[in-house]
Formats: sequence, structure tokens, C-alpha cells
Amino acid sequence: MPVKTTLPIMYSPAYVAELTITNRAETLAKIESGELEFIEFDAAVFQWDKDNRNGYWFEADWKKFAESFQGQAFVKDHRENLDALFGSIQGSWLDGSLFKHTIRLTTREAMTAYLEGKVRRFSISWFYDMIRCSICNNDFLSPACTHWPGRKYEVNGKMEVMHPIFVNPSGRHTAAVVVPASEGTTLLAALAAHKSEINPASGGDDQSNAGSSQNGNASKPTPVLKGVHMDPNESTTQTGAVASNQPATVQEAQELGSLIRANRAAAAELLGETERIAALEAQAEESEQILIATCDNLLQSALSNCRLPAPTIARIERQFKGRKFKANELHSAIEEARVEIAAVSNRLAVSGPGRTGQMFNSDDQIRAAAYDLLGAERDPGTEGLKVARLNGIRDLYLMLTGDREFTGNVDYDLIMAGLATTTNFPAIVKDSMNKILVQAWKQYGEAGYGWWREIVTVEHFTDLNQIDWVITGTIGSLPTISERGEYPILPIGDNVETSDWTKYGGYVPLTLEAILRDNLQAFKQFPRELALAGMRNISEQVAAIFTNNSAVGPNLADGGALFNSTAIATPGGHLNLLTTALGTDYTAWAAVDKAMFKQPMHVAATIEGTSYLGTGKRQGVRPAFALVPIDLANQADSLFVGRWASDVEAIPSAGGRTFMGKVKPLVVPEWTDATDWAAVADPKILPCLHVAEIFGEKPQIFMAGRENDPAMFMNDESRLKVRQFLAVGVSNYRGLHKNNVAG
Repeated sequence: MPVKTTLPIMYSPAYVAELTITNRAETLAKIESGELEFIEFDAAVFQWDKDNRNGYWFEADWKKFAESFQGQAFVKDHRENLDALFGSIQGSWLDGSLFKHTIRLTTREAMTAYLEGKVRRFSISWFYDMIRCSICNNDFLSPACTHWPGRKYEVNGKMEVMHPIFVNPSGRHTAAVVVPASEGTTLLAALAAHKSEINPASGGDDQSNAGSSQNGNASKPTPVLKGVHMDPNESTTQTGAVASNQPATVQEAQELGSLIRANRAAAAELLGETERIAALEAQAEESEQILIATCDNLLQSALSNCRLPAPTIARIERQFKGRKFKANELHSAIEEARVEIAAVSNRLAVSGPGRTGQMFNSDDQIRAAAYDLLGAERDPGTEGLKVARLNGIRDLYLMLTGDREFTGNVDYDLIMAGLATTTNFPAIVKDSMNKILVQAWKQYGEAGYGWWREIVTVEHFTDLNQIDWVITGTIGSLPTISERGEYPILPIGDNVETSDWTKYGGYVPLTLEAILRDNLQAFKQFPRELALAGMRNISEQVAAIFTNNSAVGPNLADGGALFNSTAIATPGGHLNLLTTALGTDYTAWAAVDKAMFKQPMHVAATIEGTSYLGTGKRQGVRPAFALVPIDLANQADSLFVGRWASDVEAIPSAGGRTFMGKVKPLVVPEWTDATDWAAVADPKILPCLHVAEIFGEKPQIFMAGRENDPAMFMNDESRLKVRQFLAVGVSNYRGLHKNNVAG
């Protein structure tokens, strides 16, 4: 097989494609922010012409030729270097007579040019095995071929135009071009120049070889004048000169090739230099605008915290707005204004008795502004402090760090210049979010998510050791002691229930991108989400005590399930489980009320061999709370809430006993069984359920965001961590009763 040559590089005339571009502004913004990594689009890039108006032919399988461009480079102006690489060809196929590509643009220059409508002219370049002459069928670049592209020769008594034929072409690259070349002229001129360079002896068809064509006798050649391209179908040049009938000499052909090469090199050099200068000018203009915008941002931040009179601030703003300046220039102007105002104020001051009121520093102002921005309550005493309003989380970040380049570092030069503050950004965000969490915790509790607080006892601990819950109500009365009589052992209950600690939490990344996007609502909503999650976490665990283990609760230390119908005198018996539906009257509730009241107080199982199970006095405690699913909420309201507060008519007492106003119904969000319900005694009288905390029942928010933190260094992110230590358990079954209703 002939060796493929890459000289000269061949490329087609430009094909102009109609491309529809939508969402231009939005896409440009994504490119500038780095969010968009590439753009893909489909385009027709070449159309093969069966009438050969381009002046050259292909000897190819068109489908295979079209598909060979897949995976090749997409470049600018046929330049094969890294600076000109626009992207790659993801797919290529033949559609009728059109070559179509799926093109992926991967550089900012390419994507921007596409959105600006500059990428719409396309030209393909190809490899090939050889160039065959359409007149003699020889290799066009070999000495055996003496014919020239575009000229007419006699073949079998007919005048035929010589066309170069590219044999077995395959895709090299596709280019985006600026100005379309005249059809075929660039390629044919390049072929003629290259032929004359590598094979000077074939510089023209003189009369001595006029009949050497293997397909017929060649006509007298139409010569090409220096620097002027000849149209093969006309007898005059493009400049109007009359074509000569004299044969072209070798010297003329060589000079023509040299001139064409020189012109092409000069044009390419001029085009490249022009583009380079234009690119540099664009970069300079862009950097100028970025610098001015940064200075304006610095100006606004400094003036908002300088505490100068409004006319003075307006004067300084006019002096520096919309121009470049150094930080020390702005700092000097602010200090000069302060000195000037102080001098005027001293002359007008009237001295009197000294009196000191509240004093605030810049940190107090920044904290107040941050709390206002995020919707948190201010610290006590700062409610009346007037501060500049922040526009977003980005303003707060820049004010606290001076980090205009968003590197995650604190700009200590700006802090020393008074244009930033030493207040820690992660710390102030953490404090703000903890304040919001406390507010939200209270609001969610009042909205009903804190139902569990009515029935549990919250206890504080200082370590993470296993918890032993103390049982109350184990001594019913004190026995009588006769004179000189011996004191008996009191039958104190000996069952001890235990609970272990569990740690809950996670973290949310606060990225520099999120700060740049200034997503304030996400910042404000985050602590509210944490408050709800922490409250629902406790709610879920307390509710599960009633539903675990097939709705009979956990097994206690005496061996019995929390809820069972076994007699108290039997080890593990609790006699606190029924199957009666809540109903529409007080029958079911009265049974539960009576059962809880009759529960014996807790005493030791045995003392000196004597069994005391079930021998304690009646505890005499009635249930104070009815726990129901949402399906029984209206039913419970009709039983226990006055008709003015219930969605249904209250149960008439009919002159009998009523529980209205004595029992509080609580809806348990996590309960899904539509018929089960439970009763719980007042925890202040008989505590049975417990929630243990070590750092408070509410979740804690921590923040890691210093510039030397690993997450900031590796991921450009501060991390907001939330943590909650909890233990939930049961100490006593006697104040709890459950009704598991079938259905």
C-alpha cells in the first residue's frame, strides 16, 4: 500500500452551517463561572459535489470517509497546535451528500466563540494514499504526470479538464474558519506549488510531451501568468489579461509556486498576529474590568463601616468610584476625612459633665449585621444598634476575610488597613445558625412536634457511662416500730432499667461556590432543618417505645415485655395491655384509668426468701395523656377537649362521669397503625419515660472553616457539622398503658 503523505495538507472550502443558539446569556455565565465544562452541537461541515465544482475529486467510500473523522481534533483555522485546539469530534456520519459531526468544544475560547456566532464556517482536512491524475491516471506528484490541475487536455478527441483525485482519503481534522476561501482555489494552488517544488522537471506541458498522455493527445496548455489564477473554462485571466498560447517554462512554474507559498505564509503570519493582538487586547480589557469591579467592591465595604457622615462618604465614593486604586490610597482618604471631621467637631464641641452609656465596637456591629442577614436574634443590649445592611452572604464573607480572590485565606493586609475585620467568619456563621436553631426548636415544639416533652423527663448527664434509671414509688408506707423494737428491711424495688448513649449527626459543606452564588435562603433554612431533624429524632425514639417488638415495646429487666397482660404476681407480668378500641364513649378509657390506678407500687421481688411480687400498695395514679395516631385525633378531641376546640361534637356526659379537661390528647406523628392508642401518667407524679442529654437536647452546630483546615485546602469548603448525644429509655411500666386494637 502506498505510504500516506501529509504534504501538502489538504482542506476543503468553508461550509457555512445554520446553527440555532439558545440561552446565550445563561450559558455564557456558566462558562465564566467554570460550571460548564464543554458544549456539544451537531453541524454539517462538508458537502461532496458530484458535479465537481470544487476542481478535485475523491476516490472513496463516502460513508467510511465521513465516519473516519470521529475522534479527530476540532481546531481553529487548520492550525495543528495546542493553542488552536478547540475540542474534538465525538461522532461523524454521512447524511445524503453532507458530512455531519457531533462537535464537543472544551476550551473557554471555543465555547465563547460558538455562543457569539463565530463558529459557523467549517472546513475539513484529510489524509490520503496518493493523488491520481484524471488525465493520465499516474501519481500527480510523480515525474510520470505532466498535467496541471484546472487545465484542459484532449482525451479521446474530447477536451477534458484535469482534476486531481485523492485516493482512499481519511479524516485528519475539522476546523472552524473565519473567512471562506474561494471554492477549490486554495487547494489547487497548493497542489501546483507543491508539484513544482518537488518535481521541477514537470513544470509545464511543452510541445515535446504534448502527446504523451496515455488517454489521448494533450491540447496546447493554457499558461498561468505569475500570481494570477486561471479559470479553466475561460480564455482570460481574472485580471483581464489575454491568455498566452506559448508553453509555460519550468522557471515560470517554479516562480509561481514560490510566490504562492510566500503569499500563503505572509497571510497566515498576518492573520495569526492579528488574532494574537486581538486576544491580548481582549484579555487586557477583561482584567481591567475585573480590577475595577474589585476596587468598587472594596470601596463599598470600606465606606459601609467607616462611620463617617453621609456627605463625606459621598465625596469619597465620587473620588474612587469606577477607577483603579490601591488599598492604602482609600485608607489614607478615609483617615484624612476622619481627622478633618474631628478637627471641626472639636471647635464646635461644648464640654459638660461626662456620662457613659452603652459602648459598641466593630465586632458588635458585624455580629448584629450578620444576625440581621441570617434572621437570628441579636445579642441582648444590641437591639438598638444601627448597622449597615448586608446584601448577602458574599458581603459578609468579604467583610470578615477580605478574601477577594476566594482562596479561603484571610487577607491580613486588608485587616491591618482597616478594610476587613478579625472577627472569624466560621464562628459568626456558627453562632448565627445556633441562634436560629434555638428559635426554630421552640417554634416546632409549639407546632406539635414536641409532643413527647409532655410525657418524658429530660435529665442532664456529664459523662457517657451507661445510664441506670431510678424507679420512684417503691416505698408505699413506713411500718410501725415498737419501743426497743427492731427495724425491718423495707421492700424497696430492685429492678434497674438501663440505657446506652447514641451519637447522631453529619455535616453540610459550605463551599466557596455557594458563597459566590450568594444563596442566602439555603443558609437561613439550614438551621431550621437541623432543628426539625433533631426534634423528630427524639420523637421517633419515644414513639418507638410503644411500637417496637410487635407493638408491645422493649423487654425490661424483669424479663417481660413493656406491655403485657400477665398478672403482676407473675415474674415479668405488667398487666397494662388491652385490646379495646378507643370508641366514642368513655368505656375503654375508664377501663384503662382503673387499671393504671390499681397498679401496685414497685417492691422487691423477694426479701429473705419471701415473695413480694404484686403486694405493693395501689399506686393511685391516673393517666393524664392519651396518645393517638392522627386517625383517632378527632375521636380523642371529642372525648377530652371542650366542643369549642374540637372538630366534632363532644361526648355528652349524660349526668355521669366525664374526663373532659382532665386528659390531654397527643397526636404521635410516627404512629401509622390507625387503631392502636396508649395512656401515660403525668411524669411529674410518676416518671416512666426518660430522655438523657449531655450537651443539651437540641442539636449542636460546629464549623470548621479556617484557611489551614484540610477541607478548605482540598475542597474549597467550610464544613457545618451537627451533633446530638441522646439516650432514651424506660424506668417504670406502671404509668404506661397500651391498647393494641385489631384491624
